Amino acid sequence: MLLLSISLICISPLIVVIPAIRWLIVSKRRVLSTLPTALIMGLMGFFYVPSIHTDLTRYFNQLNWIRNFDSFGDYFSHLGASDKILLGQDAMFYSVSRQPQNGILPFLVVVIVAWIGLYVIKDLAQRRQFTWQFTSFLFIAFVMLMPWGTVITNIRYITGVAIFILAAYLDLYRGNKSLLVWLLYLLACTMHLTVVALLAARFLLVLLKRVNTPQEKRYHNAAIIAIVIVLAVLSQTGSFMALVHKGFFYLQGGADGSDVQKWFAQADASVGRSLGKLIERFFILSQCIFILPAIKTTYTRGKQRENQVLLFSGLMLFTTLLLTFMPGTTWVRFALVADFCMVFVIVGEQDYLDNRLLVMINQTAWLGMLLWSVVWQVYQYAGSEVMTRSDYFNIFYPIRWFLQ
Repeated sequence: MLLLSISLICISPLIVVIPAIRWLIVSKRRVLSTLPTALIMGLMGFFYVPSIHTDLTRYFNQLNWIRNFDSFGDYFSHLGASDKILLGQDAMFYSVSRQPQNGILPFLVVVIVAWIGLYVIKDLAQRRQFTWQFTSFLFIAFVMLMPWGTVITNIRYITGVAIFILAAYLDLYRGNKSLLVWLLYLLACTMHLTVVALLAARFLLVLLKRVNTPQEKRYHNAAIIAIVIVLAVLSQTGSFMALVHKGFFYLQGGADGSDVQKWFAQADASVGRSLGKLIERFFILSQCIFILPAIKTTYTRGKQRENQVLLFSGLMLFTTLLLTFMPGTTWVRFALVADFCMVFVIVGEQDYLDNRLLVMINQTAWLGMLLWSVVWQVYQYAGSEVMTRSDYFNIFYPIRWFLQ
């Protein structure tokens, strides 16, 4: 079934899109059933032709540079000290550079993001035994809210975020504390250093966790002491403080005349991006309010795993909300995390938001956001591309490209 689906996708995704969606919804195979849909979505990245001013063009140039090296060791030896820390990113770029087509890079990233997002929904739906209608809505919300144009051009950070979300889901919701989960956290951080901030937010949840027994209280206090000691030690190291300084420096748009500050000014001057930022601000504000009953109820009832996931989701929403009041596009980074977390927000609101008036207001907010997402998806995808009609045809009929 899977091999047949892949073969048909290579001919035209239009042939297999309906069976793939049906398999996604009804199949019990959480990993395999989500792959065909992710592969179909990946075609948006494979045939994407970026404009010269996008980060994706810079990554394509980097791939061309990496192709000059015969081995990973040779390539790795030419990297700076800070780049060597990002081992996951280095390995991904080197692996893709062994292929002749640069489009494999955005294709791979879209597949990873879509596959992980769809898998989390599928796994959660089966464990909670959601109806197929509610599960379908979760799939639609994820696909509509995630800005795929940004995913395609972002590459490094969004890949790290996707891997982090998978690890956080296994860790916080399923209670899996295995070595594999912590390796996923490590891999996510080596894709982009900003993911370290997300890992810090995950550890912050330890301070907010409810304790019921004396033994849990001892573990809780020990964890707090350990976090304080680690932070105290790290604050004395130059590399850690340089990282913190770099983070605040980026949030402020860099120095006068820097490339980041120029981009921030350009984004703030854009009517489309400013409107998107404003709409996102009001929608996230509504979700910060409507998620509160779920956080409170799961805390008072001692539903630790649900509460931890909802707390993390609420923290990402609140952080994104605050960043929308700052200049530039830094808010987009946390909005990408929030888009992953929306599945937990929807489930929490479904379970614990019972005031009829608030439910109606929330449903209206979601309807408006999903309608706006159609416009926003087109704006994000088409805003940074220089694609011809033939490039768009290739997305729907890849066989044309293979026969060229």
